[in-house]
Amino acid sequence: MSKGKMNVDLGPALKPFDGKDDFTDWQRMMKNVLIQQDLDDALNGEKPASMIDAAWTKVLKKAKNSIEIHLTRLV
Repeated sequence: MSKGKMNVDLGPALKPFDGKDDFTDWQRMMKNVLIQQDLDDALNGEKPASMIDAAWTKVLKKAKNSIEIHLTRLV
């Protein structure tokens, strides 16, 4: 590993949702991806009391980005 770079294991790859597969199954797997990325606070929808606003905004942006990259352009 090169200096300054982190190798992050996000678990099994998740096929982007295309609207044709089972949404409930994809949703369950997407939740697991967010948990692996330590973004599961975003799933609760409420900022933890111990978290500063800037950190909360960053968590929400990262979670949104992770979800969006796991959707096809048509969805």
